[in-house]
Amino acid sequence: MELPTVIQDVRPLIAVLTPLVAVLGIAWAGEDRKNLREIFTLLAGAVQSGVVLSMLPLVLAGNVVEFYVWQIFTNVPLLLRVDGFGITFAAVASVLWIATSLYAVGYMRGLHEHAQTRFYSFFAISLCATMGVAFSANLLTIYFFYEMLSVSTFPLVTHMQDKEARKGGRTYLSYLLFTSLCLLLPALSWCYVWLDGGKVTMDFLADTG
Repeated sequence: MELPTVIQDVRPLIAVLTPLVAVLGIAWAGEDRKNLREIFTLLAGAVQSGVVLSMLPLVLAGNVVEFYVWQIFTNVPLLLRVDGFGITFAAVASVLWIATSLYAVGYMRGLHEHAQTRFYSFFAISLCATMGVAFSANLLTIYFFYEMLSVSTFPLVTHMQDKEARKGGRTYLSYLLFTSLCLLLPALSWCYVWLDGGKVTMDFLADTG
């Protein structure tokens, strides 16, 4: 079976960082410039969708798009990879961001909701994390963005800031952090040690053989 061609491209990183850039514009516009704040939100969604969809022809042609971000541990980098499953998830998420943003604008304005700037900011951060999960090339990368997603959605869960919302938010965060820190992180650490140890063993057998 022929292996896919790996293409180094910065577009996966652009797709991930676009919502974070939008957060700067959203925070700068604030509550005093609502129209501008919402333009930043919709514009970021359009840019992100455009970047994601621009990689679709490469993936459909049987290629894999990668971008190396940072070498954190030995043989375990923070790496973004766009394949068939990743581009599908990312395309759906990026297009839905535009649709949900349009709905949110009408909903938030119609009900005169408080802290709208905070809502749009953390909503954008959660989209950054979602895109990172979609494009994760290894367990470390997906864990990083999974934790980012868990924390960034907490203010969305507790947006109403009443007693019920705060209680629900604490339950939500405690469940996610408990499972990730007590179950997922040890499992990832075990996999890293086991796989690295297996690689060392195979290298040793190859050299002695």
